[in-house]
Amino acid sequence: MKKTSLILICVIMLFTSEKNAKAKVRLHGLFTDNMVIQRDVDVPVWGTAAPGEEITIKLSKQELKATADKDGKWKVVFKPLKAGGPYKLFAKGSNTIILKNVISGDVWLCSGQSNMEMSLNLWMEQDPPDVKTASHSNIRLFTVSKKISETPMTDVSGRWYKCSPDTAQWFSAVGYYFGRELHQNLGVPIGLINGSWGGTPAESWVSRKKLLSHEGLKYYIEQLDSVVEDPDEAEKKYRKQLKPGKRKISTTIPAIKALTWDGQNRISMTVNGKTWNYRLYGKRQDWLLMVLSGSVQQWISLNHGQERKSY
Repeated sequence: MKKTSLILICVIMLFTSEKNAKAKVRLHGLFTDNMVIQRDVDVPVWGTAAPGEEITIKLSKQELKATADKDGKWKVVFKPLKAGGPYKLFAKGSNTIILKNVISGDVWLCSGQSNMEMSLNLWMEQDPPDVKTASHSNIRLFTVSKKISETPMTDVSGRWYKCSPDTAQWFSAVGYYFGRELHQNLGVPIGLINGSWGGTPAESWVSRKKLLSHEGLKYYIEQLDSVVEDPDEAEKKYRKQLKPGKRKISTTIPAIKALTWDGQNRISMTVNGKTWNYRLYGKRQDWLLMVLSGSVQQWISLNHGQERKSY
């Protein structure tokens, strides 16, 4: 009887602790110590809590309140901040979160394939000099942890780090040089989010709905569905296709404000005898990063002037 009662108490305690853990106020995964907030625009801050819970959020001299909706989601929007800091970000409800060393500057998402993913220590030869000098306290680095999902994800895993020889050596080499050039020319803090994934084709970055809406692209979804329906048969077809043959790859790497892309941006396919060609375009070409013959060629447009540099 005592043993049964003890087990029951343990189960109740476990259930209660899990419930309380889920109810705690949490910030989205992009919000950590050392983060960079985009300057001169409204500042959204969001997260989760227990449904109906009231949360107080403070940033610099601003204070806002939010109430978690029925799904436990909440969001506030602060007024723009000028480049600078450091600040503290507070979020208080049933628990309190305090983020330190938050700064305001320009935030860039660095995405693409293996050329963008390649880290600084692998980009250069052994004992690379640029790693030793990568001490920039106002450049902050965030690498998104990889996770496969068939549906859009609502959170990320990772954390912000100050740029230093220890942290920069594992960060995207293209992203690092890009951010360093920006920092030196603009004189404002720079935040770099590395969301690259080597070997991923352009269509894997497009939503299911968008691919299905186009005759020439829905093939990819049909192919994916067939794999989910019969994995064994899909593996047989895949192995059969692994025969020597000619392959033609054509890549161009564009970039737009707030996003640098390094990888395949052209989709070329033949479906039922008909060839389709598509290309992903950016609205602005302020920055264009290309990887050609093992070197990074950087086209820079700053202050309405143009300068070309190579590394």
